[in-house]
Amino acid sequence: MKMTWFVAFAVVICGSLASVRAADEAPSAPASSQPSSAPSVVQATDADAIKSATNSDVIVEGVIESAAWSSSGKVMNGKFKDSDVRVAAFSRIKDKLDQAFSGDVAKTLTGAKVRIKGKLADFKGHPEIMVNQTTQITILEPASGDSATSKPAK
Repeated sequence: MKMTWFVAFAVVICGSLASVRAADEAPSAPASSQPSSAPSVVQATDADAIKSATNSDVIVEGVIESAAWSSSGKVMNGKFKDSDVRVAAFSRIKDKLDQAFSGDVAKTLTGAKVRIKGKLADFKGHPEIMVNQTTQITILEPASGDSATSKPAK
């Protein structure tokens, strides 16, 4: 009986070692062929880079020239300075955005240097990022005279 257990144990150990060795010898894909999970940072003023990044997840960096809620209050529209890139958010997240950005997200964004993360899509002939979460917006430099936080409150 002891010999049977010894043989069974030896078979299990040999099988385990063979599996480990096969895994160690398996070829791995070179790092350059693995997809990057982080979106690239694109300057809002770089028209060629913006055009190339359309329909991709990106981080657009630049100064927001203007941001305001529509007269109906259903959508906030923002525009980057010296750029055709737009930013939009729907009223369903207005309270969260206002809470995260000093009580008035549109006022906080206007004149601020920001990074907006999201999918850059064409909307009525303009590249646009739709903001669905507060974490998509990072204030790099508040507008002059603004004491806004650099990241959204949690």
